[in-house]
Formats: sequence, C-alpha cells, structure tokens
Amino acid sequence: MALNLKPDLYLLSFPVEIINSDYKRGSFEFNFGFIVGEEVFNSLHLRIMAEQVLRKMAYMLTSLELELAVLSKSQTQFMQPFIEEL
Repeated sequence: MALNLKPDLYLLSFPVEIINSDYKRGSFEFNFGFIVGEEVFNSLHLRIMAEQVLRKMAYMLTSLELELAVLSKSQTQFMQPFIEEL
C-alpha cells in the first residue's frame, strides 16, 4: 500500500493480521512501513526493492510476534524474563 504524505514523501506500508484465539479479540493487527522520497517511489526498480525489504521485515516481525509476542506484550512484560536472568 502507498500513500502520498507530502509532494515528495510517500508511505509504503505492509499491513499484517494474525488470527489467533490467544489474542483478546481473536486477532492482532499491525502495519509496518517506510517513508520514502519521490526518487524511490517513482523508480520502479527502487520501489520494488523497497517493497521487498518492507515485506521481509513485516514477515520477520510476524514471526517474532508468533514466537515471543514482541509487539502485543508491553515492553515491561516482554523484558521481564531477560531482566530476571541478569
């Protein structure tokens, strides 16, 4: 998905929905994105490269969320086990 923010800035984003009964509402949604300049947005080659990186990062965050709940837990909840090990 792309959105024009200003005449020379664009938002490229990749929305993700994880459907799982472990979440209060039965799913968890997040949107990972990059703000890119006009030169990247208007260049097919550069835009495709940016979209590929964006997609990979969204998939990586999805995997981290499924394994460790890094996005849905508060920072305190997520860091507590690591702090206790110290």
